[in-house]
Amino acid sequence: MPFWFYDTFLRIKPRKGACNMTETRRKEDLSIAYLSAVAAQASVDFEMLHHDQDSVDCMLKKVVVMEDGREFRSSLHVQLKSTSSRNLYSIGERVITYKLKKKNYDDLRKRGTNEIILCLLVLPEESEKPWVECSDEELLLHGRMYWCSLRDKPDATQEDKVPVELPKDQLLDSSALDALMLQVAGGDLL
Repeated sequence: MPFWFYDTFLRIKPRKGACNMTETRRKEDLSIAYLSAVAAQASVDFEMLHHDQDSVDCMLKKVVVMEDGREFRSSLHVQLKSTSSRNLYSIGERVITYKLKKKNYDDLRKRGTNEIILCLLVLPEESEKPWVECSDEELLLHGRMYWCSLRDKPDATQEDKVPVELPKDQLLDSSALDALMLQVAGGDLL
């Protein structure tokens, strides 16, 4: 083995207190934690998928009781995104516009047997406010998650990133998630 390999790779020791998790990975983990907590509050099963080749990160499932008393197994696929970068999103009066990778956009537009939604966690810039705060009484995750369906959206002319509008009134909380699961169970398109 060449000396440079030994010197470069085998003797390097991480500094004490050094963090090797990227900011992107932290944001991804926070979006998972946010949706998992909201799902738990709404009594919705949350399952992470190991492969997201088709832009599906997780699945939400719940047995819903319909108006006529019948039970229905409702499921919803989710693509999770998270950002604090102002160059990837803008906030308008009624929508948040997010620059989504074209591959994800194309995957989320396709019709399938399961509904799929995009969920975007918008975090403050970390210099403004820490993303997570803990105290003796509570755990706070600063940010808001919005959702939208891209089903049947038109082809995008962009080659890299496609601007996607998420309505600000589609904030994802436990009551909104419960309503989504009921809507999917009723066969309504999102």
